[in-house]
Amino acid sequence: MVKQENTDLSSVNEKQPISNWSGWDKFLIVTMVLLFLLLPCGGLFYLFGRYSPYLKISMIIIFPVIGVFILVCLLASIVRLFCGWKKYAQKKKLLLVTEICLLIVFIVPLVIPFVPENSVMYWSNYVSFTYGFRERMRSRINVEDVRDWLRTQNSEDFFSYYSELLPPGILPEFLEILKARGISLSADENGNPRIRMDWGSGVLGSWGIVIGMEDMEVPPSQIELYGIYILPLEPGVYVWHELR
Repeated sequence: MVKQENTDLSSVNEKQPISNWSGWDKFLIVTMVLLFLLLPCGGLFYLFGRYSPYLKISMIIIFPVIGVFILVCLLASIVRLFCGWKKYAQKKKLLLVTEICLLIVFIVPLVIPFVPENSVMYWSNYVSFTYGFRERMRSRINVEDVRDWLRTQNSEDFFSYYSELLPPGILPEFLEILKARGISLSADENGNPRIRMDWGSGVLGSWGIVIGMEDMEVPPSQIELYGIYILPLEPGVYVWHELR
């Protein structure tokens, strides 16, 4: 009798379908949602622009690492699906197929930024970064202090330097602490002094801020490859990013 009961119990356990959601499934779905918000939706680029523009350079490393992670997850899901095809319940199979499709779809926005054309992903990353950078500049620069300093400058004081070549004492301390890569002082279309500060370079392009008087013209964006995206911060002040 005991043996028969054990046999029946074993038979029931063998027929019991494996749970639809494992720990790995939950981890993968949550990770995919987070990565989608951070990459195709531009969240990571906004954070880089807002808190530390220098971190944007790390995208050269982040993209390949995420790409390898996605490929490993894709292969793991395919192996799980084929190896467990007979023992998985129908809902579990559907879940694995959904995971595989999501992983394949996610590969596309990882590749698009490296296509030398204006694309939705390519464009949204620069826009997101520039919005974040604008908020960073808004929080770190007192425009009126800069304008008060600009009013003391004339054409004899105009210059253009990389920051490491900038002679000491040319900039006030509240501009020096920004550690811009390039800095130039020139006249705007009205003949008033304006200052331009930029960061970045190379494959990721350059970005920066231009500060002038309230009546300085803010140029429009040039939305094409090797153009420039511009966001006004306030009258006479704007941030920009090269589109490369």
